[in-house]
Amino acid sequence: MTTKVRKCPTCGKGRLKSGESVEEYELAGVTFKVTVPASVCPECDEALVVGPDLQRAELAVAAKVAALGLVSAETFRFMRAAVGLKGLELARLLQVTPESLSRWENGKREVDRSAWILLADLVIDHVAGTKGRRERLEAMATSQKLPKTVRVELDATP
Repeated sequence: MTTKVRKCPTCGKGRLKSGESVEEYELAGVTFKVTVPASVCPECDEALVVGPDLQRAELAVAAKVAALGLVSAETFRFMRAAVGLKGLELARLLQVTPESLSRWENGKREVDRSAWILLADLVIDHVAGTKGRRERLEAMATSQKLPKTVRVELDATP
């Protein structure tokens, strides 16, 4: 398969080459820097980053924010967006009103620490490729009616 050599859309002169770009995210007074793959113009130094790489960078920053416990309206909103949750969906999972979620994200009310921790856990799970917390929140939000008897199996390991 041959790769197509593209000219720089900014200057129109240089041929784009594989390289890197450092993307910066300013959240709650902290600057996060992430190095991502990019197509770089040798003439004007313009770096072009594709969408999936930007999404991965945002998710990596969200995971770092979650690990650092950087609680703020801005980080709450950023983490929600990084995992692709709409406000209404997160409000449903957290069992709060969309208005409450909006007030947290816009800084009109202090972010509920328990809600922030749950969202941080969702981010960390998303990065790890697991869905345990999300599935538990879904189960709680849908209020399933359980049968009178539930069979539970023991693991083989003690």
